[in-house]
Amino acid sequence: LSEKGLSVEQVAGEYEFIITEIAGDNPDLVYDKTAYGAKVIIEPNEYTKGYVAKVVYTNEDGKKINTPVFHNVSRTPAEAQIHATKLLDGKFAEGSDFEFALYAKDSDGKYTLIEKVKNNGKDISFNNLIFEKAGNYEFKVEEVEGDKIDVEYDKTIYYFTVNVSENEATDGYFVKVEVLNEDGNEYNDYEDGLIVFSNKTIELPPKTGDDLNLALWLNTMFVALVVTAYTGINFRNNKQK
Repeated sequence: LSEKGLSVEQVAGEYEFIITEIAGDNPDLVYDKTAYGAKVIIEPNEYTKGYVAKVVYTNEDGKKINTPVFHNVSRTPAEAQIHATKLLDGKFAEGSDFEFALYAKDSDGKYTLIEKVKNNGKDISFNNLIFEKAGNYEFKVEEVEGDKIDVEYDKTIYYFTVNVSENEATDGYFVKVEVLNEDGNEYNDYEDGLIVFSNKTIELPPKTGDDLNLALWLNTMFVALVVTAYTGINFRNNKQK
């Protein structure tokens, strides 16, 4: 108390105080909200004709402690993971034939690629996103168009907003994920909030026109070469006779 310039009137008695920490404005810290009791007991000193003061500290349960201690901690980073489902011709996909890209929006409003993954059957899972500060974070997910000529790839783009806020009751954060479609409307067309990429197979038309003409020409040339070779062999044989 004396270090803070606080004094107690020098008369015998008991004086009670509450000690708390004043929370700062660092959002990355969780400030200790413990309130400690401090009882100052002043008694006459028979030898010096003055007074003797002692301080008794108690915790929030009223139990005596030696010294109040305030524990501040850094907030535990928040995590969120983006999942999606892959369909092919209306059924869950098999294998790992399709690729998907996750982009993060920066402070300039530009999207930067942060990860590409392939589907594992019907499941599409990106690595956990880590957030160390409160705020709103924006992402987008799209399918990477492949080179299969008999597949129509889904061109849908999904936009994610991850809201991270401090959880005052713990040392962590609250995380809320909102999914929007390309029209800016909240996406809720699939159970558990999973987004869906749906591809379709395309029946390719039969080869016609130039392709058939080329095949016919090659076949004709092959027959002509065989006939020419056979004729040449017979001619040489007859000449030798």
